[in-house]
Amino acid sequence: MPFSSRINAITILAILFISISEVSTGQIWTAVGTGIPGTGGASCLDTAVGKLYVGGFFDEIDNVNAAQIASWNDTSFSALGSGIGSGQIQACAAVSYNGQTIVGGNFDSAGNSLVNGIARWDGTAWHSIGGGLPASVVFALAVYNGDLIAGGNITTASGQSVNNIVRWNGVSWSAIGNGFNNTVYGLVVQGGNLYACGNFSLEGTLLVNGVAKWNGSSWSSMGPGVGQGTHVMGITAMDTSIYVAGEFVTPGQGIARWDGLHWHALGAIGLRSGDVPYCIAAYKSNIYIGGSIDMVDSVPVGNLARWDGTRWYSMASAINGWVLYMAIYGSSLYIGGSFTVVDGINASGIARCDWITGIPDNSVSKNLSIFPNPT
Repeated sequence: MPFSSRINAITILAILFISISEVSTGQIWTAVGTGIPGTGGASCLDTAVGKLYVGGFFDEIDNVNAAQIASWNDTSFSALGSGIGSGQIQACAAVSYNGQTIVGGNFDSAGNSLVNGIARWDGTAWHSIGGGLPASVVFALAVYNGDLIAGGNITTASGQSVNNIVRWNGVSWSAIGNGFNNTVYGLVVQGGNLYACGNFSLEGTLLVNGVAKWNGSSWSSMGPGVGQGTHVMGITAMDTSIYVAGEFVTPGQGIARWDGLHWHALGAIGLRSGDVPYCIAAYKSNIYIGGSIDMVDSVPVGNLARWDGTRWYSMASAINGWVLYMAIYGSSLYIGGSFTVVDGINASGIARCDWITGIPDNSVSKNLSIFPNPT
């Protein structure tokens, strides 16, 4: 080989070495079985006791007969008895509340029990929780200080009038403070506090503007909140910060971080005007948002995006429908929504993302494809 050719070859190898060294995490998308037939999709995802729970408007998932809810054990789906009756699941709290699974929504019955919007699965049968929450819709669930917390459009609990957020202490339902003047969409627990988000502006007479903190005895505002008349659709926690996503413009377009004292934007621009994030999750020092989202900070993202603390990235070359829910199960990110294709993979209503090392962080945002597919 001529000397000049050797030099060129060495230069190319050096460039490749530098490029390959500057890597972080790439992702591979796969279907979860045959998914959910039709256009129903998954309307909630959550995890507990070694399983992923999937809820939605369906009667079949991966060829398993399951009425609106099923569990996934990383291999196959299973029905939860005869499932949910009329109505629809809006929220899954697959948390270990006394070792059992709780689901909420706008349904009346589960199995053979009248449950009124919220139900308990003990592994064998469905049960009512204190008569449920009549004429209500539950959008969010959490466990805080040993109590089960439910948020949503909730007007009655244990025969008492309430304002959109309640707790169950194992015996009865009760209000949490004065409650809110409109719907609660999300709940998260961090650092001994309970945080709520929604399209409310007041807790009693306290101005909170979409987000509020409960310390076990009283609600408090989080600075000026995120503006009046806004819809805060999702909330999550990472390290010592709280992250929210929704339809608001300040302090950041559609997404913001609370550090305990002040609000901060994520990126220079945020979401494009008119885009709507429906869900948010935190995992391994990254923030993920899903929804009806075309761009974040001028980066095309196709309904799902990742923030690494510095910049935004797309998570897939294309998702042909809205991303409504996300959950981390094992070491994988699961998304649910109204899509049928994710990153070129047929995935009806639910899909799974796994990470590999050796793909540049900007690979997906530049529509880089791997051939052959490493899966």
